[in-house]
Amino acid sequence: MVVKKRNLKKWLLFCIGSLLAIIGMLFIYHLYFSSIKLGFSAGLSGLKSELGISGRNGAQLAVEEINRNGGIRGRKVELLVMDDKNNAETACVVDQKLAKQGVNIIIGHMVSSVAVDTVKNANENKILLISPTIATDELSHIDDNFIRVIASNKVQGYSLAKAVLRETTVRSIAIVYDENNASFARIIKENFEVQMKDSGASVVATASFKNRSDFKNIISEVRESKAEGILLIASAIDAGMFCQQSRKQNLRLPVFSPMWTMTNDFIQAGGADAEGAYLISQVDLENEEATYVEFQKEYQERYGESPSFSSVLSYDAVRVAAVAIQEAGTDSSDQVKDAILRVGEFSGLQGHIKLDGFGDVKNSYYLYRVQDGVFKKVGRL
Repeated sequence: MVVKKRNLKKWLLFCIGSLLAIIGMLFIYHLYFSSIKLGFSAGLSGLKSELGISGRNGAQLAVEEINRNGGIRGRKVELLVMDDKNNAETACVVDQKLAKQGVNIIIGHMVSSVAVDTVKNANENKILLISPTIATDELSHIDDNFIRVIASNKVQGYSLAKAVLRETTVRSIAIVYDENNASFARIIKENFEVQMKDSGASVVATASFKNRSDFKNIISEVRESKAEGILLIASAIDAGMFCQQSRKQNLRLPVFSPMWTMTNDFIQAGGADAEGAYLISQVDLENEEATYVEFQKEYQERYGESPSFSSVLSYDAVRVAAVAIQEAGTDSSDQVKDAILRVGEFSGLQGHIKLDGFGDVKNSYYLYRVQDGVFKKVGRL
């Protein structure tokens, strides 16, 4: 009986030891050999999807480059892509789906209208969001699970006013903005107004729209206001269609728009009526940095078009995540966030990306004008 008990004890110890060894090997495999799952979430369907699609393309090129160069600590990066439909509720749902698949870090989202809800969701579920293009100032100077590589839209408001005052004789302007993305538009509008008034110019009318059926009445209001120009805060397609409708109603005024508008869809939707419009971007489309030139070439060959600002910033967002994971030695959201804030400065396609203690970036903008169907750089603001 004693012998049997001893044999049973040895067998149990052997089983426990084997189990611990298996667990240890699985842990080592996960830590050193399994792929790192990185999420990407943006609006990838519908008429306003170009921002998300071009962002996804830029992120994919960054992941492929990382994997060609050996991955992160020898581990390959796997990009899991989700369509948030530019809707806050959907965005939170897809983020949770990504988390269930082992994703701790998500590159996204892309529009400010989903920002507050998705950041709250990220904080609650320990997900780290690294956004290429969410610029709303509502998230500035907050310790949360949100990092971004785009400057606050507060700077865009000042920059747009500077463009009006420096490049034109316009001194009275009407503001037209998309109410569906009010958190983004409001900050631009407020800071634009302050800069204009401080310079002796004036905002003579303000109107918002929920859909394009509102354009006709808004254009009539702008005409009645005697405005000399229009600050148009809208998606690329909506802005292009507004320019078309303005021409149909024989209202031809200089148009100024933020970075959100500056994608290829604006020129395609507006056609000849987009000619002469002024837009701003954090990205220099004529940059001659070797890394950007190579990226631009690869993007053109792969996707048959030039990269947009969202392509560039999504690439940069992936690179920030990769450096931080390398630094932290893990893809844990808390440790990656700490690594990002500790490193503070990263190499981007067009130079250094400098983040403050809250994960916000500061940068200046370039002014562009649509000429002969393309964006032509006017200069730096």
